[in-house]
Amino acid sequence: MSNDRIFERSKIRVRFKNEDFDFLFQWALGYGVYGGLTHGELFAIAARIEDGNPDSWVMHFCRAGDRLRQTAEQLLASGKKRSAGETYLKAFCAYRFGCQFLSVKDGRFVPGVSTFKACFRAALKQLELPCEAIEVPFADKHLPGYWLKVDDSPQPRPTLIVIGGGDSYCEDLYFFAGAAARARGYQALMVDLPGQGDTPLNGLYFRIEPESTVKAIVDWASTWPEFDLKRLAMIGFSGGGFFATRAAAYEKRIKALIADAITFDMGALLDAELPAVVRQGPSGLGNALIKIASSVNKVVQVSMEKFCWQGGVATPLEFLELARRGQVDVSLIDCPVLCLVGEGDPPDALRQHRVAFEQLRSPRKAQRIFTIDEGADAHCQINNFPLLHQVAFDWLNDILN
Repeated sequence: MSNDRIFERSKIRVRFKNEDFDFLFQWALGYGVYGGLTHGELFAIAARIEDGNPDSWVMHFCRAGDRLRQTAEQLLASGKKRSAGETYLKAFCAYRFGCQFLSVKDGRFVPGVSTFKACFRAALKQLELPCEAIEVPFADKHLPGYWLKVDDSPQPRPTLIVIGGGDSYCEDLYFFAGAAARARGYQALMVDLPGQGDTPLNGLYFRIEPESTVKAIVDWASTWPEFDLKRLAMIGFSGGGFFATRAAAYEKRIKALIADAITFDMGALLDAELPAVVRQGPSGLGNALIKIASSVNKVVQVSMEKFCWQGGVATPLEFLELARRGQVDVSLIDCPVLCLVGEGDPPDALRQHRVAFEQLRSPRKAQRIFTIDEGADAHCQINNFPLLHQVAFDWLNDILN
């Protein structure tokens, strides 16, 4: 296993030699378009971080979060609500990215997640965005999320269900698609599926059959007067590319699907990123090799612990076995589909993009491979959200309108 990355997600490095650090740094830069930390703030934080050291990353991002949260509180106390909201949103980003490399076994993890969620909700309130925190009933529990509306009127509008991946929280989905959706006249329903965000704290773990979860979301939303069932679309990012693709194959109320990247075999995608001796050898040997790699690269250790926590399993190879059961026949999808992928995505993601597009039977299917020259090659186009949103929503407008 490579000592400087978990998965291949970008061809270009911006700041750090450690590829996972650099990808997350690019991800954080992407949020600046919609009110996240600016490039100046992020490079100032990065200048203090020891490359490849998760403890250093967590410390300096969370220190920035502390400073920004205190500033937001001072602004609010002096009556500057707009500035306070903007600063709370920056504090959210600092804490959220700081917690990314914080072990789920660390006593600071749960309070850290609670803090960045509180900052996000404070930002929504002070910025007076028409967005409310929601809880979707599911399996005698609930799925946390947000419903971001265009305005406060009860007028039915097209709705976009936004599904994230293994590393995302429902708050992230505001930046991935929510803010852009609202600017284009769409409501955004941004929900954590089981295993995503902090749902494992509530006993909800990754499911390889997400269609029941998406059905629960659609059932819940259909009771609202603002919901237009005839104009319902779904977009999935990263692992959400599999969740959304699988759900669209069975949930026929979805009228359009955008998959970034479209994935029909989650196990094959993960298998391709692990060495053969780990994939094919005895489970004890495979787990031992992963443990050795983790001892060399603490980023690997933190990530592997999080995968196991999200999957409700004890070892990385148990997680891999879970993922290997995650498959979908894309020929079952009959709604329009837009397949997106970046040149910097893993080779197997590009392969699955090509195969899936060929196998789709929908008469209204389209694809786009974002390139390095466009500055959009990275996984989920985190390095060029505006271009991603232009492509996605221009296509969606043609389909739904």
